[in-house]
Amino acid sequence: MDQRTRLRKACDACSIRKVKCDTSGPPCRSCASLDIPCTYERPSRRRGPPNRHAEALKRQKLTASPVGSPTPSDHASPESTGLLNSQPFPPPAVFSLEMICPLSTIRLLIDDYFTYIHPLIPIPHEPTFRAALDRREDVTNRTFLALAAP
Repeated sequence: MDQRTRLRKACDACSIRKVKCDTSGPPCRSCASLDIPCTYERPSRRRGPPNRHAEALKRQKLTASPVGSPTPSDHASPESTGLLNSQPFPPPAVFSLEMICPLSTIRLLIDDYFTYIHPLIPIPHEPTFRAALDRREDVTNRTFLALAAP
């Protein structure tokens, strides 16, 4: 058997077109048949998954302030920064299914879910879910609201 050496890197045109680049010579067969220049100028990319830990360390180094330099919060007074306690938080907004569409439409969609989807994936428990909807738990329980939202 003859030994073939694997081309380490495809030419730019074959790489862009994602086709196999052969070693027939400088121009490869694909470039020769298309009558285009056969170049190897594209930078090679690192293979494998990104090193997220190293990227996080680089970002942390770039955003860190030099050691010993004071930050604005070191010398800020309570009057200049404003206290969180000085202004009351706004009351939480009330969300309900009717903010999405009319309750009659919601009920039709829920009927369709229990008719077509629930037999395949039997969650949630239908009588419990419908009882919670009748009690309008979508107003008081955000988890139920998220589950019931179309």
